[in-house]
Amino acid sequence: YGNTYLDKNGNQFPGGVFSTVKDFSEGLAAVVPNVSNRKDYQGYGYIDKTGKMVIEPQFGFAGQFHEGVARVQSSETKKYGMIDKAGKVIIPLEYGQNNNGPYVHEPSDGLILAYDEPNGYWGYFDTKGNIAIPFQYAYANDFHAGYAKVKLGKKETFIDKTGRDILPGDHYEYVEQLKVDDE
Repeated sequence: YGNTYLDKNGNQFPGGVFSTVKDFSEGLAAVVPNVSNRKDYQGYGYIDKTGKMVIEPQFGFAGQFHEGVARVQSSETKKYGMIDKAGKVIIPLEYGQNNNGPYVHEPSDGLILAYDEPNGYWGYFDTKGNIAIPFQYAYANDFHAGYAKVKLGKKETFIDKTGRDILPGDHYEYVEQLKVDDE
C-alpha cells in the first residue's frame, strides 16, 4: 500500500510506491519511501522524473524546489535550512521556527529571508547560501518586485535587493506598502 505517481496515460510512475509523495517542482519531488519496520524510517528524500532517488532520505521535512533550492528540516534537531538540487546544504540546518513558520523562508526575487535567532535580527541569503544583505533588521518581509519592507532600528522602510534604503530620511514609522510601476 502507499502512494505513487501516474503518467498522463495512467501508468504507474517508475520508482515504486512511497508512504508520502509531494508534487514535482523543478524536476524533483520529495518522497518518503515505504518501510516495513518503523526503525527503518529515514525521512524525506527526493526523486527525479525517472523515479530515481537523487537525494537520499534524511529530512524530517522537505519542501518544493524554488529558484534551485528547497527548504528542509533536520530529522534530529528539527531545525531548518536550504539545500540545492544536488542535495548540498547551502544554508545550514540551524534555523528554528515559531507559529508563523520556519525562520528560513523560501526564495523570493532571488533572496532568502532568514532570522538569526541568537542575535535577534533578520537578513537575506542569496540562492547560493551567501549572505546577500546583513542580518540587521528587527523584522523584514520577503522581497516582491525587487523591494522588501524592513525595520532598521525604529525606522520602517523599504530596501532594494542590494539592501539600500529607498526611502531616505528618518520618519517612516508606519509605511504600509510601496507601489511599483510594473504592477
